[in-house]
Amino acid sequence: TFIKRSRVDSLATLVVEAGNFAAKKGDSEFSPRKKLVVDFFQEQAYDAVALGQDELTSPLSEWISAADSGLPIVAANLYGSKKSNKPLFEPYRMVERNDLTMAVVGLVPERAAVKSPDSASVRIRSPYQMKKLFKKLEKKSDVISIIGDFTPQEAESLAKCYPNIDLILSPN
Repeated sequence: TFIKRSRVDSLATLVVEAGNFAAKKGDSEFSPRKKLVVDFFQEQAYDAVALGQDELTSPLSEWISAADSGLPIVAANLYGSKKSNKPLFEPYRMVERNDLTMAVVGLVPERAAVKSPDSASVRIRSPYQMKKLFKKLEKKSDVISIIGDFTPQEAESLAKCYPNIDLILSPN
């Protein structure tokens, strides 16, 4: 497939999903579409997947189960409880291709996290409070990307907050 070929070509390529790939919970297509898309991401060996507002309308336990099954969900600012300092998912993925080390950080906008039926029991940290993480990644990687369900205005604000980020990818 194109995705598999792109990984062996001379370019260092990441395959990611920035969010809003599943229908909203309550939509009749939600369950079959979610399964189809998650299976596709795993079959194609996506490097990282972020959860958007649409995915967060379903219980986080469904996404934890998908991550436990191998879906590479990244969310650096979504924590398992109000007091926890441990993210629910991997905060980032490091990918090495063609002598290039690339970090992919998943961030969840606060406006999207409040849509979760679990919002009362999880802690969301502002995407703008992750400077320590990005300083650490600057030392470990050649390229740093953020993926997440950001509006153009939010993405612009992130770019101003983190000027050393190479790419911000959003479904919007």
